[in-house]
Amino acid sequence: MEITTKSYNFTIKPRTCLSTDKFDFFIDVSNDCDAGCLFCCNDNESDKELDLKQLETDFLKVKDRVARVVISGGEPLIDPERLGDLLKLLSSFEVDVKLITNGHKLEERLPILGMYGVRAVQLSRHHYHDSENDGIFSTKTLQFEKFGGMVENHPNIRFSVNCLLIQGYIDNAEKIVQFLESCSQIGIDSVKFVGLMKVNQYCHKHFVDYREVIKNLPIDFLQTDSRKDEDRCSCVHFIFVAENGAVINVRFRHIAIFTHTDRVVKFDSDGIGRF
Repeated sequence: MEITTKSYNFTIKPRTCLSTDKFDFFIDVSNDCDAGCLFCCNDNESDKELDLKQLETDFLKVKDRVARVVISGGEPLIDPERLGDLLKLLSSFEVDVKLITNGHKLEERLPILGMYGVRAVQLSRHHYHDSENDGIFSTKTLQFEKFGGMVENHPNIRFSVNCLLIQGYIDNAEKIVQFLESCSQIGIDSVKFVGLMKVNQYCHKHFVDYREVIKNLPIDFLQTDSRKDEDRCSCVHFIFVAENGAVINVRFRHIAIFTHTDRVVKFDSDGIGRF
């Protein structure tokens, strides 16, 4: 699909690992963040307002090819007014919306998400112990038990968890199992484990290759699928049955390169572009 907008002129191609020509439309609602993660890939540029009129113009050009909108940042829940204006616009597009958050302000913002019909929330959570997770984010984060209460009380929102594989934290099969058992206890049925993108020295030093981890997974894991998108990324899918009988969909993913690609679209304060 050819896209021309502002100073951009490029082609969006389907992923070679998927049997669809649709793509995710990412929106970075803010560059601000209330955490201090050492692995952060955010460019940390000064925060600027989104041009919602430009967003509407650009989105309508590609709407028929959009699988869903994914809202991220920075941390998208920091500014409720800005988030509300964005969600109000997106609700007029009648498109599925997923939001990625560190969860710090999730409890406060759930009424806004519910008001505008956000279908999915992905919590970035990198350890099963609250204290360890706080250390990774360099701030007080959402307690796992409290997150479980949100999952139980908001059945219209599909909650999932994204966990980075980090040396010294979640870095082997045993800890993977412990993480999943913790998720099963609060009603989470979808977890993604992702290797660090090698954007700085911390990521290089603490990188964990999921391909080495899955070699030691116990028989509780049933592999269901594996995919590879050329040299960009790869993933392996499993089903895990926890001790309490809960079934969790598990995905391990590795992004081999961190650069502009032609697979998805991102919109931020500079307008639309490849991501």
